[in-house]
Amino acid sequence: ELAARDGARRSLFYSKDIKRGEFLDPCDLIELRPGRYISSSRVEEFLGKVLMRDVQAHRPLSESDFKSSRCEDLLR
Repeated sequence: ELAARDGARRSLFYSKDIKRGEFLDPCDLIELRPGRYISSSRVEEFLGKVLMRDVQAHRPLSESDFKSSRCEDLLR
């Protein structure tokens, strides 16, 4: 049952190659299977964040791809 659930759920993936330093935009993301990566329900957490590294299309999002600062979180 767990394997079927992972197969049915969707995760966030990059829709295109994106360069380091760019802000993440909704058109930069797609929802794909399997659901064992960052859940598509968390999309709002990542929009507008700055990428720390170049990323390739169809690669799953990783929290380590983004700059994280306490100041950013306070301004939201």
